[in-house]
Amino acid sequence: MIPDRETLEKRRKKLEEELARAVDALREMGAERVVLIGSMTRDPVNPLGDIDLVVIMRTDKRFLDRLKEVYSRIQPRVAMDILVYTPEEFEELGDSSPFLSHALKGGKVLHVA
Repeated sequence: MIPDRETLEKRRKKLEEELARAVDALREMGAERVVLIGSMTRDPVNPLGDIDLVVIMRTDKRFLDRLKEVYSRIQPRVAMDILVYTPEEFEELGDSSPFLSHALKGGKVLHVA
């Protein structure tokens, strides 16, 4: 069953509200950069989509530990995928990660410290 226009509009608003809330929380956590990737970067926003973020943040925590901390802090209310890299990891990955390289080319920078 295809959702009606009103349902789709409510979902789109919810995604945008959750995105703003997540970016605010990440900013408070010290994120140096937050980049939106995936379906929400395209107009019109796909109300059936999710939120995909790449975050650059200084931390000594292991990858999974920092993800746990970020998800715990944000407590997403919609489907959300977040990848958190240190500046050094992000620089090392550079062009060697086709996924990340492709995603960032179409990404929208939402925060830069």
